[in-house]
Amino acid sequence: MADPAPLSLHGALAAELEAVRRELEATALRLCLDPVVFLKHADALQGFDRLAQTIAEAAGVLRSEADPDTTLAAIRLEAMRARLVLATGAY
Repeated sequence: MADPAPLSLHGALAAELEAVRRELEATALRLCLDPVVFLKHADALQGFDRLAQTIAEAAGVLRSEADPDTTLAAIRLEAMRARLVLATGAY
């Protein structure tokens, strides 16, 4: 069987981000399963979810082969999309 085609730099970085996201989510889950930690730090634990969502969206941007405007429009996190539009001058 032939080796898979190498990823582009953006694709490889997106894969790295997805691996980080999975690890972050697993860590957050372990912390959430501890009732003492959950009760004391529920708000902070929600931050893990926001970080994971942001990482997933960033990976999606890196993987996108669409034009920048289409890529930005596909970002589901409104605040992130707005920051990137402002930073890039898109739209």
